[in-house]
Amino acid sequence: MVMSPTQKTKHTTLFTANGCPHCQQARRLLQQAKIPFVELNISHSTKAAKQLQRLGAKGVPVLKRGQTLLFGFQPRQWRQALGLADKKTKN
Repeated sequence: MVMSPTQKTKHTTLFTANGCPHCQQARRLLQQAKIPFVELNISHSTKAAKQLQRLGAKGVPVLKRGQTLLFGFQPRQWRQALGLADKKTKN
């Protein structure tokens, strides 16, 4: 996804891999929040895998938003970093 320079959103990149359930949850969170992002799948791209390695990550998912890096999917932490209200659900 290409964002125009006039958008006031931070550039968001999600590093994922095939068969990763936490990656699916992370992707769903971004989609539901309507946050534009670029997904880089390290299972399909050695370039993406090298980028991820340079960030110091040892696994996926990893969210890079502006200068912020989040390693592993922790919903509360991700919602806070994305500026989303922490919505509690009742079971």
